[in-house]
Amino acid sequence: YTPGYDVWYLQAQKTILRRGGHVWSVFAQVDNLFDKGDVFRTNAAGEPIPNDFQIWIAPRTFQAGITMDLDFTR
Repeated sequence: YTPGYDVWYLQAQKTILRRGGHVWSVFAQVDNLFDKGDVFRTNAAGEPIPNDFQIWIAPRTFQAGITMDLDFTR
């Protein structure tokens, strides 16, 4: 039995420059927005068993960057 869980991700992107076949964008992203923890197996009383997880969920992480897309069909 695997209990239900939700993990939320958020990403925003903005195009900042279009020139020729190049498109430059900036982005920001948050993975595991609400910092959901791992899903552990439970004992007969319904309590989680430490270090015995069914699903490992990475902690909240932040990313930001610049991307460049190329259009080779031009």
